[in-house]
Amino acid sequence: MGKISAVSKYLVCICALAFFLPQAGAVDLGGNIEVRSGISYQEELKAQLGGTSEVEFFLPDAGDLDTRLVIQAHLAEEKGAAIGVKYMYLRHRFDSGHITMGRQPVSWSYGSMIHPLDYRMSVEDFAGESVTPSVDGIRAVGFFGERASLQAAAGFPGDLQGVPLDSLGYGARLRIPVPGHDISVQFSSQPMDVLDENLFRGGATYSGDLGPVGIYGAFGYSRLLETEVYDFIAQLGMDYSWNIGPEYERRKVYFQAEYLRFLREEMELPLIMMLSGEGLGGNGSSSPRDLPEFYDLIAAHMSVDMNQFTQIGAAAAATTGDWFLGVTPYMQSELANGLDLRIEGMLNYFSDSEELQTGANVSLRFYF
Repeated sequence: MGKISAVSKYLVCICALAFFLPQAGAVDLGGNIEVRSGISYQEELKAQLGGTSEVEFFLPDAGDLDTRLVIQAHLAEEKGAAIGVKYMYLRHRFDSGHITMGRQPVSWSYGSMIHPLDYRMSVEDFAGESVTPSVDGIRAVGFFGERASLQAAAGFPGDLQGVPLDSLGYGARLRIPVPGHDISVQFSSQPMDVLDENLFRGGATYSGDLGPVGIYGAFGYSRLLETEVYDFIAQLGMDYSWNIGPEYERRKVYFQAEYLRFLREEMELPLIMMLSGEGLGGNGSSSPRDLPEFYDLIAAHMSVDMNQFTQIGAAAAATTGDWFLGVTPYMQSELANGLDLRIEGMLNYFSDSEELQTGANVSLRFYF
């Protein structure tokens, strides 16, 4: 009898859990299945098919202890079929905060689409999509005063066993909200395997309101600790929403734009690598090539709620240095019985190679 692959064994175990635990009344299940297909053109026409699925086990209530287990499977051309753990953690809550251990999402967001000072690089609501990386580690959060908080995290890169202490990632964030304003000071140090050294980032973020307009920004310091290359990061952004159409069929329009600059033009490469690794660029429709070297990054997103079920919009990103322009128009709609439809286009232009990449994707996602 032939050998059974590790993925196959894992899949069998997960299927057994999904079948037997609900029968025993121990947990409920929920999740989603997404299948997407599309075409792209860059020197030749290509077609692609892929998909993801998530199954979450809703475990019994345990008082001050929160538990979460989410299994995720991928079907993609470049990776083949794979199954693994998206989230698996235990969180103990107490009056002034909580402690979480395991694979968990960590987001230090402040309203921007791209978070250059996050614990791990994250993207929020760019072309209607968000990416919040999971972290294998320990996180502690303490609350004090009027909604102020102090958060500290330590993460394990790659192999979770026998990791040298200097290979661990770590960081902390102090958040100090005041009426109408939200200020944070934070730092993190993360190993960059490709560069074989650690990347340190630290700085402050701000978000608030200027009349009807939301404004936000960040200023920080970034340094490769071994080679001692450093740079300063500055970001400024705004968001604004308004209604259009007659009173009986008002439609909400939302617009957001931001500007990111490397002041010394020295440290764009690590950010490019982190953005590519976390999936910036349109739901996997473009290769992580992929972001060219840049000194300025301008991003914008506009969407219109056509009704309570359908949204149309477009996102764009442009860089200086090696000029790049990417545009992603999209439409997403909630169909009947938990089924969502998303249609998106792609237009990327790379000035360094004078390449034009175009494409379109259609995806269906079913929630259960």
